[in-house]
Amino acid sequence: MMKKIIRTYFGVYLLFIQPVVFAGTYLGLEPGISKQNEVERVFGKPVRVDVPASRYDYATLDDDTRRVSIKFRNGTIESIDIYARQTFSKSQYQQWLDLKTPDKSIVDSQGNRIEYYFLQGVALHYPSSDAGLGVSFFSHFDPQMQQQAQNTGRRSEKDYVNAVNKAEESKEWRNLKQIVDEALKIYPQNPFFWKKRAYYYFYSATESMQIRRKEAIFSAQKAYGFSPTTTYALDLGWLYLQFYDDCNSALPYLEKVEREYGPENPSLYFWMAHCYDKLFYLEKARQYYHRFLAAAPDDDKIPRAKGRLKWLE
Repeated sequence: MMKKIIRTYFGVYLLFIQPVVFAGTYLGLEPGISKQNEVERVFGKPVRVDVPASRYDYATLDDDTRRVSIKFRNGTIESIDIYARQTFSKSQYQQWLDLKTPDKSIVDSQGNRIEYYFLQGVALHYPSSDAGLGVSFFSHFDPQMQQQAQNTGRRSEKDYVNAVNKAEESKEWRNLKQIVDEALKIYPQNPFFWKKRAYYYFYSATESMQIRRKEAIFSAQKAYGFSPTTTYALDLGWLYLQFYDDCNSALPYLEKVEREYGPENPSLYFWMAHCYDKLFYLEKARQYYHRFLAAAPDDDKIPRAKGRLKWLE
């Protein structure tokens, strides 16, 4: 049971004894103090490498724990993530771990809430922004190491932009995703990083189509929300069409681009014509198919446009 797990972490064998913990320990391992070789003495070699030289998964040592993931910084434990086999509520963890009011609460780049309790060195992680859905997993971490990690060696926005562009140019999609997610933790309101996150989900084949659609649209919406310009409007409209052929959602963004952008954009005209056609605005469809054909004499969508015009006229 989870109570047994909690007792093991803190060496507490009576539930009414409330521990005071500055950095929680797990099987004698303490973030900020214990080294990687100490971890291997307890668990053996890692069963999985999440991030080389930084994060590893280890075999669980009890029936109640589904996964143990440990992050290192310079060979010292920075945090220990413990995933229980059951989902427990926030109030249960607060009771077990002697947690009061969170010292800090954030929503990460995935839209998931994290609550930090610095005195106890504990963080609760949730599967969404809603803390009422139960805790996905919790962490023991060293507050001082976390603060140092945030304040030292931090890349500038320009550094991240350059790294993202390089990964995209070389089509290193997993690397792109890792860089973008890291950048968004520091610069969560930068629309460029949300745009590139949308690109990852659009182009990468490493995720299921259901996840790709959901995350690409979500990321494009975030980018447009932070910067409602034609660049991000076009991305959002395009994704609605490519993933869902959803003209009702896409058309307002395409029309915004046409109103505000100015220069002719043949592909924009084609997709506007397609949406007007699908939504039975037939006169507008004819108009925009003609504009497309006039602006793009060599486009590969010309046969489709001519075929629709022949039917419409």
